Amino acid sequence: MKITFIGGGSLRLIPILRGVMTECPQIFEDFELRFFDLHSERAEAVITLIQNAPEFRDVKKCRFILPRTIDEALKDIDICYLTMGIRREPQTVLAAHLCSDNGLISTDQLSLTGAFWGVQLGKIVYSIAEKLAKLSPDALMLIFANPVAVYSSMIERFLGVKALGICGGFNNHRYDLTRLFGKDEYTKNCDVVAAGINHMSFILRGTFNGEDIYESIAPKNLNDSWQNIFYDDFVMHETMDLMYNTYRKHKYLIFSSEIDGLFHLAPEKIIAVQKKLLPDIAAYNPIEAGRNAAKKVENNFKILLDSAKNPLQDGIYSNNPLFKIDSHDITIPILKACAGIEKMRIVASGVNNGAISNMPLNAAVEYTMDIDGRKITPVENQFVPEPFLDKVSALSEFQTLLGEAIVRHDHRIFAAALKKYLYSNEKVISKLFDIFKDIIDDEMQKAATFFD
Repeated sequence: MKITFIGGGSLRLIPILRGVMTECPQIFEDFELRFFDLHSERAEAVITLIQNAPEFRDVKKCRFILPRTIDEALKDIDICYLTMGIRREPQTVLAAHLCSDNGLISTDQLSLTGAFWGVQLGKIVYSIAEKLAKLSPDALMLIFANPVAVYSSMIERFLGVKALGICGGFNNHRYDLTRLFGKDEYTKNCDVVAAGINHMSFILRGTFNGEDIYESIAPKNLNDSWQNIFYDDFVMHETMDLMYNTYRKHKYLIFSSEIDGLFHLAPEKIIAVQKKLLPDIAAYNPIEAGRNAAKKVENNFKILLDSAKNPLQDGIYSNNPLFKIDSHDITIPILKACAGIEKMRIVASGVNNGAISNMPLNAAVEYTMDIDGRKITPVENQFVPEPFLDKVSALSEFQTLLGEAIVRHDHRIFAAALKKYLYSNEKVISKLFDIFKDIIDDEMQKAATFFD
């Protein structure tokens, strides 16, 4: 099997791939791994450090390639793994304060700011997918860049390339459920079916530690005697309270606790949480913040490049947090399933195509599927629960339109998407165009005229 990592010089890859080799070294047996990055020296450093990691000695016949061009990277492959981001300072903090002051959430996903980040990075993602469609039409595209639902659905809808938007929320629910049921820990002993929109999906059925969630464990634990395990002033206290109250009111559990999804269920509570996380705007220096953020990124990549010059030096893998093994990342079971080692049930994003019965066919959604080698099968009987259908439908339409705006590179569709957002605010949108004026291109900037 051949896998290409786009963003192959990413700092997140070494911990994840060390985790893959630790948990299941046979995944990469007789594999070809290609690492492509516009900064080729970073991709080369990632290869060097992975090849010299202690876990690599257990991997047999694994070939590493450093492609010179994107075409060389994408030709005749089985999986295209895409990891990249566009967020930067000071835009992130300035946009978050603007949104908070107006009662809105600000993230790189399910929010107005998510649309601004996404419409620019989406051009790059789509251009890669166009090449993949020509060079490896049967390949699977795994997208770890937000907004994952926008990118995965537009790629499958307009190019016919099988694409899955992968989110850390799948692992989050393994924390959330244990915390709701009384312990602050992680478990793999849960098997759920969930559906909705990324960051706002709901558990339809499933088991936890062998017990049926809705028939047994939830009624037993989430009753009048339930107590939040977190202190009042801790951010997780609010999210756990909200998940508990949603269950008590509607008898459905939220799939995972991402803050921008929870916002659409209880805006005032989540805005209070967001404000706790933001730096004091009075003491915030945008120019200095941008300079410091860029310096931090530069320093981290310097560590990467310097470490690759002497990959066998003592402590390089055990003492450096940049290279620490990540054994919980969702990549591990996905690659295990794609390699045919073990079937996996996952909740991921893509175009609906009938997977969720009460959502449009072309909608950007999140649903449950089984991965078994090259076979990906939606689980039967999925739907958005009635109490949440209107909100999920509106958010899905917002992200579906955003994907179409990216594909067609059309500012009018971009403006339509922004207006369709569930809590659209034209005053905020107009100011976001100013904040993001150096991020989005001239064509999409024209959408600002609809909000003057």
